[in-house]
Amino acid sequence: MPALTSDISSLMETFFTPELILEYQRKGSQLKHLVMGPKHIAAEFAKFYVLSKIEAVKKERGEVIPITAPTHGDISAKIEQYYTREPIGRDDEALFGFPDIRERYAVTGAMAVGRKCDDIIVKNGLSLSVKSGSQSTPVGSASTDTGITLAKVQAAVEILGSNDVGMGNYACLVAPQQWQDLMKIDQFANADFGLPQVWGNATYQSRWFDRTMFIEYTGLAVSSNLVRTCFLWDQSAVGFADADGIKYYIDFDGRRDQNDIVSYVDAAATLIQEKGVVPIFCKEQSTATYAAL
Repeated sequence: MPALTSDISSLMETFFTPELILEYQRKGSQLKHLVMGPKHIAAEFAKFYVLSKIEAVKKERGEVIPITAPTHGDISAKIEQYYTREPIGRDDEALFGFPDIRERYAVTGAMAVGRKCDDIIVKNGLSLSVKSGSQSTPVGSASTDTGITLAKVQAAVEILGSNDVGMGNYACLVAPQQWQDLMKIDQFANADFGLPQVWGNATYQSRWFDRTMFIEYTGLAVSSNLVRTCFLWDQSAVGFADADGIKYYIDFDGRRDQNDIVSYVDAAATLIQEKGVVPIFCKEQSTATYAAL
């Protein structure tokens, strides 16, 4: 093995780990902190425990205290592996320099893995609320002819509140076009009604209705008739596990004289409470319409 490549690999081992973990925390998943974490991870499955609600009861003098034990349950999600592989050759090291290329690959690896975590939260968790037979109550329909409006958001918040799920920690995921529609609503765009819009984790975020976090996200499904499915949910309604977080290893390929940086995460997501997610169907304009403006 050439001495220079060996030295670079050794330095990578020493400095790359903390940078990758830091970038994963800063620029990785947008949604993992807005869903429930696992209570137990064993072998290939993550378990999320669910307790029913109980009500305190009155006890008269001398009477036995009534039993109010909640019913227990758990939902399992299969953990799967997701990888990125980034080769660094001699030409890359010479072109970018060691510190620059280390930071660049740490950011790209962390963002790719974090994005995949968000994708499985949407696909394996939130999207199950629109499956046939789901107990979720949507706002709008798959044939809707209106975009996102103040009335739609208020209706979704009202539905979620009436379902009495969780502790009222809400989040709402919208696509870029819905975000622009929201910016036209004074109650959303004006900082007097809530926290201002901020740029975080490569997207826009804003808090509205005091307890609802709005996030712009580009991975939401859109139908053939341009109806986008957005989601409002309570934090306890969706579960996500990423085991020990992001990990990596560096493998030297002697035939190509390059180091392969492999970042990976073991992750799983699932829908825990169907009534804790409210799909919001929103009509979009076509790109041709925007091009004509």
